[in-house]
Amino acid sequence: MNTREFVKLKADSSYVPIKYAVIEVYGSGQVWLKVIGYGIDTETNFNDYVESIKMATYSPTIPVAGLQGTMGEYLETTISAIEEYNGKGNHEGPVLIG
Repeated sequence: MNTREFVKLKADSSYVPIKYAVIEVYGSGQVWLKVIGYGIDTETNFNDYVESIKMATYSPTIPVAGLQGTMGEYLETTISAIEEYNGKGNHEGPVLIG
């Protein structure tokens, strides 16, 4: 079954959770996910990242403190380990898309 759902891991307690796309759902309760949005661990690191963009000091070659996830990486997990990623209401903080 192919879907276009966006999810996060329930266990992800980051300020901005890693955003996944559901690639495949299997009858056994397993799901195949793909990273489509970075996460950032703390509000401070998020604010520093946003400020670097505003001040035009951001460069893709400079590592961002607290950045989590590898764009395009795949993960297999269970349906019970994920929840909808809607940007508001199910986690504190904003949405950060790579």
